[in-house]
Amino acid sequence: MNTPDPDFPAKPHHFMSKRLSISISLVLFVLVLLLSYALCSLQVDRSTQAILADKNRFLLSKIDTMQIRLQDWRRTMLEQTKTLALSESVRLFAADMAASDLLDKSSRTAAPGSDSDQLSLQDQREHMQQLLADIAYQNDLDRIRMFLPDGRKIVDSSSDAADNHDDDLLVRQAVTSRTLSFGAIHKHDDHFALQAGAPLFEISGKDRPRVVGCLLLSFPMDAALTNILQDKESQLRLVDLFPDRSSVFLLREDALQQLPLRAGVAGTHSLDFKKRPAMAGGDDVYSLAFISSLPNTLMLVASLPAADIDREILHKSMQIYAVGLLTSLGIGLLLAFGVSCLVGRAHRASAAYFKALYTVIRDQKQVLDSVNDSMRLGLVLFSATDGVRIFNPEFAKICGGIPQEELAGKSPRDLFPQEDADKLQAGIERKIKEPSFDGVELALPGTDGKEHLYRVSLYVFLDRQEQDAAKEAPLPESVVAIFKDITRFRRQAQKAQERQHHLMEALVCAVEYVDPNLVGHTRKMRHVAELLARHMELDNTAVLTLRMASQLSQIGKIFVPHHLLRKSGKLTPEEARKSSKKNIITRAVGVDREVSVDVSVIEKKQYADKTLLLCSDGLVVTATDEEMYEAVGRGDTPEESLEHLLELSKQRGAPDNVTAVLLYHE
Repeated sequence: MNTPDPDFPAKPHHFMSKRLSISISLVLFVLVLLLSYALCSLQVDRSTQAILADKNRFLLSKIDTMQIRLQDWRRTMLEQTKTLALSESVRLFAADMAASDLLDKSSRTAAPGSDSDQLSLQDQREHMQQLLADIAYQNDLDRIRMFLPDGRKIVDSSSDAADNHDDDLLVRQAVTSRTLSFGAIHKHDDHFALQAGAPLFEISGKDRPRVVGCLLLSFPMDAALTNILQDKESQLRLVDLFPDRSSVFLLREDALQQLPLRAGVAGTHSLDFKKRPAMAGGDDVYSLAFISSLPNTLMLVASLPAADIDREILHKSMQIYAVGLLTSLGIGLLLAFGVSCLVGRAHRASAAYFKALYTVIRDQKQVLDSVNDSMRLGLVLFSATDGVRIFNPEFAKICGGIPQEELAGKSPRDLFPQEDADKLQAGIERKIKEPSFDGVELALPGTDGKEHLYRVSLYVFLDRQEQDAAKEAPLPESVVAIFKDITRFRRQAQKAQERQHHLMEALVCAVEYVDPNLVGHTRKMRHVAELLARHMELDNTAVLTLRMASQLSQIGKIFVPHHLLRKSGKLTPEEARKSSKKNIITRAVGVDREVSVDVSVIEKKQYADKTLLLCSDGLVVTATDEEMYEAVGRGDTPEESLEHLLELSKQRGAPDNVTAVLLYHE
């Protein structure tokens, strides 16, 4: 490429005295000490963060383990609750109890015959109590109770156990929210338990059925809590944030304990990893906590003793500062010796560096010029105002007989025919305004006397040269144009398209040869497909694809036995069932502008007191004539006969649509 050699300025020489060298050495030593301290502090901070991040990841893994263990218990609990809450017998009993006055006879006057109904409900109540007791025993539940929406207890699997105020609150919460609700983990006899309230909905087709009752299930928690909190590498805690009853559950010496929660934790949904007081008192810890999804009052907490982590951080910090101090002293001694040696060498090294740099740049320029000279692509840099600035020999060949030394400064209108020059100039101006614009195509005369088609790719180029003392404005934007001869490729594409067209025509002729009824059909299908594509505003590629696909719509007829397509006279029943013309309608709607319709006349007397069945091939291919005759005979009315035919086609898996018309003659 014709570009000027870079002009490097001469590098000035510098001289340094001995006193100045000593001063510079001391300053550098102090700077090294400060830099070393800063780097050590930064490294200490990074090490601290790395240690804390490692501990954070460790506690996250413990939280994940706790969550998995809690999910295993929750899955079993939800399955038991859902199975019981969705039981139709339980829901029907709750609805009957809600509608009766069995629990409040004194407030109502029983209607005639109500005594027997209430006696029946009383029997159901005793049966339901026994059923709930059996379910509680089989599933290791402490207790199962059923309540009405107003809080009145219907059934209790443990009739001798006492109720408390929390039961009413849990029932009200479950009925109001219409979802599964949980109470606090509490002490039940000699173990811990958790109550869950599940609403009971009436059996109806409504989108929002009415709540007819509520189930309270008491789940033993000792085994689940022990499994969740068991870990020897860290301190695991389970915090119950139930309002006014917050507490912490932990394992000490393999014994499950419940302790009061430290103030200030209730109301939070998560605790970031950091140093804080322990949940239940004691020494500070580094802890991490998250609220479980269900029950949403339980917080999973994992922690490590803060003293152990702080000791590890301090040990690592002392190591880093010791290494930094020794390194600073070593660097200081080297600076004192090195400055005096490097001062004299600096000038020679600089000169040698710039000389080597110039040699590299010169060699790179020679390589670049060689590459550009051998390129088969025309390369030129157009300025919006100055015309041609840089070009390669291939571009000079494209421009024809214009000498290379005369190309500089010429505009596209000076190089190419008027129409092509205007097109290129418009493309350059558009590229400067629209960077997303790709390029243009030009048809230019070649040196061989033939017209060549070029694809001109445009790229924005901004050259900001050095400004002089008057501080001139930078040069305007320019555009790099790459000319690629695509004549041969375009001709090959046209030939390929012609071969494709001839192939399609051959296939169409083959189809029309095997089935004379399709003469002209493919042409009309192609025309209709193209009209639809144009109406849908599809691109040219999609239109071409649809044209090709429409011509192949009947290609399968080539593989149909020719004797069936060309057979004169009637087909045998087996041939008719396998014939590709079994669904032909060309004699009814036709493929030409004028249609010759086949018409058959049926004499009334010929089919007197008989039934006529007209049906599509969706029914014919799935049933024999005898089967269709038998299905029609099973119906007392035409509608019933058609229903039998339709059911027969469904059972056989009809491969096509089924249309049938049944005519009765009376």
